[in-house]
Amino acid sequence: MKKTACFLLASCIAVCLQAQVLPQAFKGNWFSTDGQDTWRCGFYDSLAILNNDFYRYTDIRKKRNKTLLTLNNEEGRSLQLTLSLRKDSTLQLADSRGGCETLSRTPLFRTGTIPTDTAKFDEDTFFRTDTAVVQGFIDGYGPQAGFTSFMLQLEDHFLPSGMDQRPVLAEVKPDGRFRAEIPLTHPVMGMTIIHDESMVPFYVEPGDTITLYLDWGRRTQYEWNLQRGNLMAMGRNARTLTDFTSFDLLNLSGSTTLMQEAQTMSPEEFLPKQLEWLTSKLHELDSAFAVHPVTPKAASLLRNYVRLNAGSTLLNLVGPQNLRLPQNKASYYRFLHEMPTDDIASLANLAFGAFINALEFSELGPGLPPKMICFPPPSLLSVMQGMNIQPDIVDLPALQDMDRKTGHPILWTWAESLDSQAFEQKYPEAYKAWTERTSAYRTTSQDLRPEGFEQMALHALVQLYREKDSLMTAYCGQRHSFVNKLMWTRNCNKYLPILENRETALRFGVLLTQDIDRPLSLTRLVFDEIERIHPSRPQTADTAYELPDSKDADVFRRLIAPCKGKYVLVDCWASWCGPCRQGIEASAEIREKYADSPDIDFVFVTGDSDTPQPFYDDFTNKHLQGELSYRIPQDDFNRLMRLFRFTSIPRYILVDRQGCIIDDNHNGYDGLEHALKALKQKEQR
Repeated sequence: MKKTACFLLASCIAVCLQAQVLPQAFKGNWFSTDGQDTWRCGFYDSLAILNNDFYRYTDIRKKRNKTLLTLNNEEGRSLQLTLSLRKDSTLQLADSRGGCETLSRTPLFRTGTIPTDTAKFDEDTFFRTDTAVVQGFIDGYGPQAGFTSFMLQLEDHFLPSGMDQRPVLAEVKPDGRFRAEIPLTHPVMGMTIIHDESMVPFYVEPGDTITLYLDWGRRTQYEWNLQRGNLMAMGRNARTLTDFTSFDLLNLSGSTTLMQEAQTMSPEEFLPKQLEWLTSKLHELDSAFAVHPVTPKAASLLRNYVRLNAGSTLLNLVGPQNLRLPQNKASYYRFLHEMPTDDIASLANLAFGAFINALEFSELGPGLPPKMICFPPPSLLSVMQGMNIQPDIVDLPALQDMDRKTGHPILWTWAESLDSQAFEQKYPEAYKAWTERTSAYRTTSQDLRPEGFEQMALHALVQLYREKDSLMTAYCGQRHSFVNKLMWTRNCNKYLPILENRETALRFGVLLTQDIDRPLSLTRLVFDEIERIHPSRPQTADTAYELPDSKDADVFRRLIAPCKGKYVLVDCWASWCGPCRQGIEASAEIREKYADSPDIDFVFVTGDSDTPQPFYDDFTNKHLQGELSYRIPQDDFNRLMRLFRFTSIPRYILVDRQGCIIDDNHNGYDGLEHALKALKQKEQR
């Protein structure tokens, strides 16, 4: 009797186990058959994806020619489905609520039906604060993939310029699922490179959840899109992403041949060729949209992607770094009329960051931080006249302008210093005599400033802003365009330190924000920076902060653990980063000076994907002998990036004797000795 019972029990278990296996015919991704090529669901060995959610199989039963599924998600919500294959290989999917639809194994790419899942970008709803979720499933993921996390790269252009990269870490579970929550204030198009191999784009709006399917077995380097079948997207705005990625973005970024020709052309010669390329690409897009309609948002993103790439190229061609300024500026900068400078939807574009950075460092933008400097007599022109040196006629206007500024406090910008370098090369004797006579008096020292210097500084800043604002108005044809307002507000941190009085800084802040009507966060950006630089209350508290109780912080604690009781400068670097390597090589002298110091240690850290083992061994042998150096798993390096919110390197982190963070974006070796001296003096008080 006992043997019979055991046999029956074993038979029941075997039948149940057999029933829990999903038939192979249903496995894979399924798409709508309404011409919208929408990814509706996916069934895999360990899980299913439906309705933008993940489900586990709790029951799988065969009933005649149908398969009955019972699914549960992590919150315990249950879902009953009935699956049946039709003769034409489509899938009939019915749910317990009476819903039924026919799905196809392959997407029916755009049959001419105009997409209806998303409307155009709406100014009234574009800016709103909410959390978005980017989640997904990497099919074929396992230990052999060699990673357990990856970074989502976003640009937050409402952060100060140079700090607008915002890394978000997505951790991958053993079954291939990943999820990341992202606080947003407007729609964004982001990008991630998974394990240094494959670039994955994503588009998400505040409050959205988007689910991505990535086929790890069919990955191609920097090639993830719907048409290759290795990328799927599910969610309210998924169609916008799949439409965007169905185009060859490299082809829309610029012409390699044209860029090679640009090196031998003047800006005026190159301009019509680039505008011709822009017109051609826009026509190509319009023709493609007529045959295969895309969502209005995707169409906007693609058109602006082409425009912004063309604009970046034209701005970089005449940027301060090469001084190839056009002779007829009004004629050259007419291309700004073709740019979406007053289109808030530009913020959601992959190409916007490169465009606004190029604009900021052009002669139309704020540029690099200026200094408020007094230039007492004599001027360079008067020195040349005293030495009977006749300037070239083309240099006379600039020399006369410098002469007029002599004896007055002025904003000395990077572009003007480049002009001076040009004069140094052209008139070396006069330049040398001029610098010898003025260098002792050229000053930013408060002790030597004339009376009323603060008001002069405010006047100079206001004058500079109005001049640049007038130029942008004239060249782009729009007064107080959105891009111009954004450019100046996110660069205000470069100018506010010049104004050493809070009241004066507030007056300048009011000027910058008086024409801003959208969004209010631009205004907050300016006044938050004023509060940071010129606080309303004296800052008496220690600014060092403790590390949080997290896995990310635990990685950092392990790195600095051997340096307990000392100040620590942590240098985050990579083999491909030239400035990183140069900084390490150039710091040899200061590191040798403090080699046996009881006060400070140096820690060097790089990721194993960023720095191959042979390079690491050779470089550390030559330049980091005896130093505390780590080559850590890339997943751990990603944790550091998330902990300290950085995406660019080198990154320097200064730590105090108790392991608290003094500065998570330190200048590095420049001024380190001065900082260390100040810290030790503070200890003695």
